[in-house]
Amino acid sequence: MKTAFANGMQAMMSAGTPSTGQQHRMLSLRKTTLSRSSLSQPELTTLEQTGRVALAKYFTTQEMSDAQKSLMGMLAMDRDPNQINQGAGVSKIRYQDVTVRGDNANIGADVTAWAKSLVRQSPQGSWLATAPVSTMHFTATLVRQPSGQWQISSLFGAFAPGEGP
Repeated sequence: MKTAFANGMQAMMSAGTPSTGQQHRMLSLRKTTLSRSSLSQPELTTLEQTGRVALAKYFTTQEMSDAQKSLMGMLAMDRDPNQINQGAGVSKIRYQDVTVRGDNANIGADVTAWAKSLVRQSPQGSWLATAPVSTMHFTATLVRQPSGQWQISSLFGAFAPGEGP
């Protein structure tokens, strides 16, 4: 059940991240003044489909719409010619409360997430590296499916004390 939570958090935080090869291609183009995303529409479509499949493994149908907001944010970054998405994910999970009752579980955990990108304010602007790291406290409910797989059925997150913007 903790593994399903950790994998779900990783999927949510990293869904929509271009492959290493795509990132290298975008980095090689950063000296140009791109007027559009350096990812093709088929590549963006594949990233979206792959992200949706990854999220569906760890989130119930009712929670998928919220999990997909993170995916849509990543895809918006991937479409922006003034941003190069270099990845995102989870670096640490500190479980605080875990209770299991039959096919239901509740988790309270601090999740440290990271992201890395290059951004510029205009096509002629200089690229600046960003690498935000933040910790959020998540409260989640998981349910065990008939297959035995645990899935996140509800998820609420807020910045941990001292972590917010």
